[in-house]
Amino acid sequence: MRVRLVSVGLILGVGCANAGGAVASAAVNTAIAGGVSAARRAQGACYTDCLEGTKCNEQTGMCDPLPCRGKCRAGEHCEPTTVGERCVPDLELELRGTPTTGPEATAAPLTPPSLLPDAGPPAPPRPRDAPTLDAP
Repeated sequence: MRVRLVSVGLILGVGCANAGGAVASAAVNTAIAGGVSAARRAQGACYTDCLEGTKCNEQTGMCDPLPCRGKCRAGEHCEPTTVGERCVPDLELELRGTPTTGPEATAAPLTPPSLLPDAGPPAPPRPRDAPTLDAP
């Protein structure tokens, strides 16, 4: 530990003494930055601090972007689009039908699908963000 402090102090001293030489100063600053980066990585952190909207990937040491850069609020999730990503509200499925337990379970039996009238072929799926036309 003492050797590291002495070497860092020596590097800083050389960098300050050579303040007139841009190349020497750049080399000293690069060496300091490399040492700090290596020390961070040795401790399991990323090479640098991660910016907002990114998260440290401890396996690679790099900062990976979060979905939608972490801007989605509670009750929203990130979905990819053709032009990027956007936050969309979470949809809760509302299940309606005959309960399978309790006093309501005996109220009305379900009709088997084989006895339902034929409705024809199913409609093709509609894209989630496609506009809809309301009939007057």
